[in-house]
Amino acid sequence: MRNGTPIRIIREPYFGALGTVTDLPAQLEVLESGTEVRVLRAKLNDGREVTVPRANVEIIAT
Repeated sequence: MRNGTPIRIIREPYFGALGTVTDLPAQLEVLESGTEVRVLRAKLNDGREVTVPRANVEIIAT
């Protein structure tokens, strides 16, 4: 996975949203649950920019 990779989010609150990876931060980020995870930032097809755990996305083959 790298910048520009097309993805689909597979968990709430963005379940089913399609977008493109815009950043893959190297450092772990803390979620609301207190868990530290690797995240990615993506621009969704509807224009929103979101940060989600990398485990919550699947790569869409082009």
